Amino acid sequence: MRRLLPRIGGTALEKALVSSLFAVSRNRAKLPFDDGQFWINYRLHPSVHKAQRAIRKSVLEHPAAFAVPASNWQVAVVGVRSADADEVLAWLLADSRFNLYSHAVSRGVSFDSNWRPLEDIQSNTANLIKQGKIQVLVTLAGLPVGESTSIPLEVWAETRSGNFASPGWNGSISEIGDLNAKPELLELDRKLVQYSFHDIDFEIDAVYLWVDGSDPAWLERKRKYSGEIDSHGTSASRFISRNELYFSIATLRRNAPWINRIWLVTDGQKPELGELGDRVTIVDHRDFIPEQYLPTFNSHVITSHLHRIDGLSEHFLYLNDDILFGRPLLPTVWFDSVGRSIVRYTRTTLPGFSVEQPEVIHRARQQTVRLALNSGLRVSTRSIQHGPHPLRKSVMQKMWKQFGSALEATSRNRFRTDDDVVPEWLHNFIGYTTGTAVIGGRLSYSYIVLNAKSGLPKIIDLALSRPPSVVCVNDVSELPSSDRASEAITEFRLKKIAALLLKD
Repeated sequence: MRRLLPRIGGTALEKALVSSLFAVSRNRAKLPFDDGQFWINYRLHPSVHKAQRAIRKSVLEHPAAFAVPASNWQVAVVGVRSADADEVLAWLLADSRFNLYSHAVSRGVSFDSNWRPLEDIQSNTANLIKQGKIQVLVTLAGLPVGESTSIPLEVWAETRSGNFASPGWNGSISEIGDLNAKPELLELDRKLVQYSFHDIDFEIDAVYLWVDGSDPAWLERKRKYSGEIDSHGTSASRFISRNELYFSIATLRRNAPWINRIWLVTDGQKPELGELGDRVTIVDHRDFIPEQYLPTFNSHVITSHLHRIDGLSEHFLYLNDDILFGRPLLPTVWFDSVGRSIVRYTRTTLPGFSVEQPEVIHRARQQTVRLALNSGLRVSTRSIQHGPHPLRKSVMQKMWKQFGSALEATSRNRFRTDDDVVPEWLHNFIGYTTGTAVIGGRLSYSYIVLNAKSGLPKIIDLALSRPPSVVCVNDVSELPSSDRASEAITEFRLKKIAALLLKD
């Protein structure tokens, strides 16, 4: 079958095969912890977590309530020991600041489910709550149930030893003692998550580079400056837009909602993002790239100046719109808790410097390695995984301080050239050498050449197995005509892949 698939690629039969397989396939992106507490697998935007903590602070006024340890990307849960549950529930019902809502424990429950008002606690209901068969949300009076307006009340059951066990995973602690335990020990329990090296307590932004290659005004500027140049840097495929950006942002928000701000870098353009438009901050080249380097059509130039974006967080992911996210992800995939970038490399290596006429895509990378090597930096000749690049503004500032002349030379190249410096490569060399970056472990990943007929087997794999964490749907310009799929097939593939990754 796998030998036959490349022959089917790009044909009408491909559409029928992909459509039928993807129709019956489901998103097998299993959540890491599935033990009945629906909030355990939630990832939150920082503003939502902050709002929940404000609600939690009010509930914690009751001496028997305690803050369940929660990382900054988790739901801010209030815990109560089963021995104290009746008292805390009665207090919440009597306090006019709060409303309570209930829902039976079942799969698929979320903040958006149909929660019922809980107006009194009958003995049977109270027992079901303490047994973990009914879940309870606490909402500030006058506000509807929602991520930013509600927090769960989590009941910890008493063990045979007299301690109280967590009903679900919180990443920090599994049991606590009686309320009468020594105050200093209870205080240590509360501090656990604050000093956990599993937690990220800083903001992480995402920065997209985007261009609409069909825009007449942009095409006119490109023609004006490209002239008769015909190179990898001016190839039309580098600038084609098929609405990949919408799908990329949609999968990012679904699987990494803890991203703080999403920035979109454009050249005087504004994409159609529908309901996602309000979630994105558009920044123009002129807002952060020095005027003498504009206009530019060189992503190396744009990337090397990203740290100048006003308001960008210290830690950010730089990515292109060909990146889709297939599974729920944590911030610790790309940064550790002390802020170091986690960089991943593939097995693909660069040719040696002694090789005559290496492929065009390798030349700028070789130039970057040579520059770093001659400056005493630790280097790698492996290719970076084609996914989100975890960058730091402070490292980029060091990069400019140490290699300013080379970066200025690159910035004068309106299109990619062999002599460019690749900024994300140089960033990683500096980061690793100075201890602000580390090499990460395996991250499930699929690289699909979207416009290659031979890319069909990898597309079929998405329907037959669990989606990887990151899917790159790249459009490659260096393809033989015999392997080049039509534009209609390429666009069809993109829509089918995105629909699968967004399927519930």
